[in-house]
Amino acid sequence: MSTNSIEEVFRNYKNKVYGFILSHVCDEELAKDLTQEVFLSLCIHKDKLTDTDNVSRYVFLTTKNKVIDYFRKVARDKNRRIEFIQSWEASKPKVETEMNEEHCLSVLESIIVQLPPQQQTIYRLSKLQGHPLQEIAQQLHLSSNTVKNHLVQANKFVRQRIKPESIFLLLFLSSL
Repeated sequence: MSTNSIEEVFRNYKNKVYGFILSHVCDEELAKDLTQEVFLSLCIHKDKLTDTDNVSRYVFLTTKNKVIDYFRKVARDKNRRIEFIQSWEASKPKVETEMNEEHCLSVLESIIVQLPPQQQTIYRLSKLQGHPLQEIAQQLHLSSNTVKNHLVQANKFVRQRIKPESIFLLLFLSSL
């Protein structure tokens, strides 16, 4: 397949691929990254796209596989974090762990108070108290999408404010 043909495939499928990925991962930046990976993969394997009748099938099969690979990686990473936390907790005295948790909560709280009031409320209800999005939406008389958008923005803000060397805080947040 020629470069012009690949550009045509990109123009024809980029929005569909992006939309499909976004509907599954619910994160715009991640969806853009995975969309880019799909088309990079298509460029690398362009020799498999010789039959124009199968282009659509191949594009969406590649897209589906990228999404599946992403969720497999997330599951592996989550399992690794859980194993790390369990071994960390087993190797540390309980008092020290409680002090670290208190410190993490105070650092997290200092970040949360910088959020707009609505995001503070939604973040606390979701991440600290474990309420599902639907319940938060009903409680605050907001749409589920509004709650989800506030939570995405709050999560992004919190992640940006955490110092990279704060590995324990990152692990603590991932366990919430």
